[in-house]
Amino acid sequence: MSSSSDRWRSSHRRHLHLLLRRRRLCRRLLRVCLFVHVDLQRLAGFEQLDARIKELTSSQGQLLDKIQKLKLEVQNWRSNLETQVKTSQNELLELKKGLNSEVELLKSEMKEIKSAIQEERTSLQTQFVDTEKSNEDTNQAQHPQEQVQEIDAGVYTEEQAEMEA
Repeated sequence: MSSSSDRWRSSHRRHLHLLLRRRRLCRRLLRVCLFVHVDLQRLAGFEQLDARIKELTSSQGQLLDKIQKLKLEVQNWRSNLETQVKTSQNELLELKKGLNSEVELLKSEMKEIKSAIQEERTSLQTQFVDTEKSNEDTNQAQHPQEQVQEIDAGVYTEEQAEMEA
């Protein structure tokens, strides 16, 4: 019996040994699975990060395109504005030249009008002086007749008074 019990013990020991070995392997496998699971979660997180990075890269490209378009629009706007400013400045210069020439024309016309007014004034003054002299001469000529009439009137009154008396 000893041999059978030894065999049994030996078999049992082997069996225990195998069980312990399996247990250790299972523990190791469990640890590996946990690490793999954690690594998979990390990989999933990295995949999410990778997707987010791709999304941001795409958004960045779109933003850069929009910025380039806006830069072109601003350059075009600035160019158009500069053209409009130059056109407006040229128009204003032309208007200024036209106004200056009109002002000069008006100044010369005003000088002519002043000169004509002065000539008219001088002519009127001369006519007025001549008229006054003529009136004085006429008045002096009329005064002797008035004196004669007064004298005649005075004589008539005396003659009437004598006749009536």
